[in-house]
Amino acid sequence: MSAFITTYTGLHIEPADPSSNLICIDDIAHALSLLCRGNGHVKTFWSVGQHYIACAKEAAARGLPARIVLACLLHDASECYMSDVPRPIKQTLPAYREQEKRLLSVIYEKFLGSDLTAEEARLVKEIDDVMLQYDLEKLLGEKQVGGLPKIHIDLSYEVRPFADVEEEYLKVYKNLMVPGTINTINMSGTKRLETARLVLRQHIPADADFLYSHFGTDERMYAYSGWNPYATPEMARETVQRFIDSYDSEDFYGWAIELDGQMIGTIGAYDYDPEAGTIEAGISIDPEYWDRGLATEALQGMLHYLTAERHIPVVRAWCADDNLGSKNAMEKCGMRRTSVEEGVLKIGGRTYDKLNYEYGIGDR
Repeated sequence: MSAFITTYTGLHIEPADPSSNLICIDDIAHALSLLCRGNGHVKTFWSVGQHYIACAKEAAARGLPARIVLACLLHDASECYMSDVPRPIKQTLPAYREQEKRLLSVIYEKFLGSDLTAEEARLVKEIDDVMLQYDLEKLLGEKQVGGLPKIHIDLSYEVRPFADVEEEYLKVYKNLMVPGTINTINMSGTKRLETARLVLRQHIPADADFLYSHFGTDERMYAYSGWNPYATPEMARETVQRFIDSYDSEDFYGWAIELDGQMIGTIGAYDYDPEAGTIEAGISIDPEYWDRGLATEALQGMLHYLTAERHIPVVRAWCADDNLGSKNAMEKCGMRRTSVEEGVLKIGGRTYDKLNYEYGIGDR
């Protein structure tokens, strides 16, 4: 008996000892469009290919790099050669899992240039798990405890012709394979951070709607700064896009703050001076979430990251003397007031003292 399988394009590949030269995107797209999710135990046909396309679109909607989007399109693409084994069964088959891992590594190396890093694998799995919850509820009627998590795409479970799914899969793939777009994800600047209650993540285009409606139209959000980068929907979109375009820089730090999957604010650090060893911090929280210690928690998380992991000696921040919320958050985080500049802030016809704070590596 032969050790190989014959693929859609007529290639002979040994799944247990795969050759990169025999891995073909046309075979992957065709086979995944015909494989049914859930081993066929679904209310309506939904292919593995459709699931992978949805994962890739969700990654793109979150503003993740093209490499992660393509990894989502290819995650578990080994199933086109080894079939889709349900998770409960797969956990009892260590030899299968080992061969699957080896085959998937070959696939990633062929199309991405290298296997996924631990951080990249975590991002892909996070999206896969979220989309799985939708599959379970929509295709199997299994209500998810606590409800479905928020996603950033419109997800339709309509039955589609196999050929249409195959064509869309290849289209998404070809759009991602633009020269120069597939690089190892650089998470050394705005790295995803998690605290007890919060997630600090990179911005995505969809954040602009929240920032305009919650920050841009609320005078409280710029009462002490005098500037409003979210004053119109267009300004909000441009500001968020600048954030996203800056993620290639190791020294750019700009996060969206999430609580239970809902965006509630922004936090960041800017004007990094490598010679002086200083950077300036800023944070904004939706007024609906004030007085819950969330600004303090987010600021503590960022201060620890900047000093402990990025080794920035001093983080600076300031606030107007009337801004008790910011003042309290900084002091609770251990930031030290270094000076008071009397009457230097003139905003909206009012004059404030400027309180300057610092947090250094030795303050951890």
